[in-house]
This record gives sequence, C-alpha cells and structure tokens, in this order.
Amino acid sequence: MRWPADGRCVGAAIALIAALQAAPATAAPNDAAWNRCLSSEAQAAITGCTAVIGRAKAPDDLAAAYNSRGIAYSARKQFDEAIRDFSRAIELRPTQAEIYFNRGVAFEGRSQDDRALGDFDRALALKPTDADALVRRAGIYRRRGLLDRAIADDTDALAINTSDADAYLDRSAAFAAKGLDQLAADDATQAIFLRPDLVEAYLARSAAYAHAGRYDQAIADATQAITLDPEAAAAYAARGAAYEAKGLRDQAIADYRAALKLDRQLPAAIEGLGRLRAGP
Repeated sequence: MRWPADGRCVGAAIALIAALQAAPATAAPNDAAWNRCLSSEAQAAITGCTAVIGRAKAPDDLAAAYNSRGIAYSARKQFDEAIRDFSRAIELRPTQAEIYFNRGVAFEGRSQDDRALGDFDRALALKPTDADALVRRAGIYRRRGLLDRAIADDTDALAINTSDADAYLDRSAAFAAKGLDQLAADDATQAIFLRPDLVEAYLARSAAYAHAGRYDQAIADATQAITLDPEAAAAYAARGAAYEAKGLRDQAIADYRAALKLDRQLPAAIEGLGRLRAGP
C-alpha cells in the first residue's frame, strides 16, 4: 500500500522491518509497544513507536521504530515530524532504500519536489527495481513538464510490475499532456481493468475522450466516476465540459453548478459557467 495519497508506504514499512531483522532485538513475545508501533491506526502507532524509541538500544530497532512512526505521522499529514523521523532512521540505516522512499513521499506532502526527487533517486540507486519509486519520480517529472522522462520511468515500473495501476494512470497523464489521446485512453483503460474503482482513471479516460472529440464516451466515464464518488467535483466539471461541447447547455450548467457545490473554487466549473453566462 501507499501513503499519504494512496497508502503504499505502509507495505514499505513492513518490508523494511523484515529486512532489518526477523524480530526486534528488544522485543519479547507479544510485546505490546511493538505491536502498537506496527499498527495501521496512526495514533496507536505513534504511541507504540514512541515507547519503543524511549527504551530501544539496538540501531536496527531504533531505525524500524523511527520509520514506522514516520509513516504514522505522514498518515496524519504531519509531514515535518515524519521527515524528522525518517531522517533519524536514515542516519541509522543509510543503505535502506525504503526509508528514502518514505521520506521522499513525505517531502512530496510538503510540496518539496526537489527534495523528494533526490530521495527517490537515492532509493533507486540502492534498489533499481523499486517500481514505487519509479512511479513517484515519474509524477515529479510529469509535473515539471519532463514528459519523456516520466513516460520512461512509468514504462520501467510496468516492466517490473505489470499490475501497477498507478503507473498506467501516471503514464496516461503524461501521454495526455503530449496530446497522445489514444495512448492516454489506452493506459487509463488498463488502470481501470486493474482497479475498477479507481475514480481518477475514469476521469483520465474521460479527458482523453473529450480531447479527441468522443464526447459521449467522455460523458459515460465521468458519470461512472460520479457513481463511484458522488463527492468528486472534478467529475461533474468534466461531464459538464463534455455536455457543453455537445451543445447541451442546460445539462452543462447543472453539472458545473453541482461541481461548485462541492468545491466553490474549482476553476473548470467557474470558467464553464462564465462561458455559458450562467451564475452559480
């Protein structure tokens, strides 16, 4: 799993602990503090890991506890605290790729893409087959307009893990930014096949269809996104834009207004109503 946006770092924490040791050196069977430290509930994990950090002596134990607490802090969007914990874990285990990955995601949470990119580079230098790090780095490249690099990283990630829906979704966005609508739609379709409940994939394919003038298909995908997540303002705006392109003014206005009820600042909906000279 990934976090913070998609939870993948929780799995990395478990992998890290397994790589560090078969069991914490200071842990007794059914150790309550360690059990809490490895909990999927963030506050319990923070409490448990703090107790472990207060008593642990072995570097591997401390690295595992700092890493696990960092993940819990990230889950609570306390990214500064998470970064400090991951940095402490790195001091103790400087060759552990997963910790650099975890800190990179926390830097992304703080919108510090330069630092995130550096950590993903370090993670990949230590573990070139880390598909998660490739996809994260691809996302940064894509946001910076380095689309060919993004596509290359996503493609490499898919060579490692052919079932990575996030890699397909990210590559779809890069293809779309290059105006390659069919390739963008194809990758979004693969993401949907792998994760039929992935709202972002339906929106990505809807956008590709709309850009290609396939408005009925764009409307169908946006509608499916709304079915999956009725609170998805972007889905209403996307469907509204497709209705507008078809000349269906009333339906477009209704969807733009629905989008603004969910997100009063959504530019696509504001601009759509402006073009149609309709108020919110």
